[in-house]
Amino acid sequence: MYELRRFGGLLRQWRDRVTPTDFDHLVTGGSRRTPGLRREEVAELSDMSADYIKRLEQGRARPSLQVLKSLASTLSLAQAEYEHLCILTGHSITQPGRVNRRIGPATGQLLDRLDGVPVAVFDATWTLLRYNSLGAALCGDPSLSARRERNMAWRYFTSTTNCAAEPGRQDQDFEASLVADLRETSSRHPSDDELTALNHRAARGESTVH
Repeated sequence: MYELRRFGGLLRQWRDRVTPTDFDHLVTGGSRRTPGLRREEVAELSDMSADYIKRLEQGRARPSLQVLKSLASTLSLAQAEYEHLCILTGHSITQPGRVNRRIGPATGQLLDRLDGVPVAVFDATWTLLRYNSLGAALCGDPSLSARRERNMAWRYFTSTTNCAAEPGRQDQDFEASLVADLRETSSRHPSDDELTALNHRAARGESTVH
């Protein structure tokens, strides 16, 4: 569930602590009702409407990730503060260069409704994140498996998968596609240690087969 009211309260609190003199073009003379930035000023600096800022502060709107980034820049939020807002509004937090391994609330709610078909959700490294009972029946119950054993690529290259393909050309094509996918993912997430280790495992497995 989203916690939009808590998000709105923090937004009001954090705009009050910003010093208007930090922005050269803002008029700071005379009396001000708020010690920090006005809604209109936050809206201008963040390229949004004042009405939208009001709805955010009242918990009546869920911001996009782009909106959060813009607000974080305007309000000079620390990384931990920005990540807290992401959590309150149901957005995934991805560390630079690392694979996102978190399922957001919206995806979770969708999965809860899909109880009549097998469902298994994987991250970009082919690690199983979530599944339903039919999904477990299809490829085995992973509830007691270690994290590494929940990675379908690792299981394939160590011959421990329950979802074995028929040997032959189709199997070779799948392997080549899997290796290419892992390498492409690695190029987008160069700082992910688990992904790097998985690529090394895939390279050894590929050379053994061929």
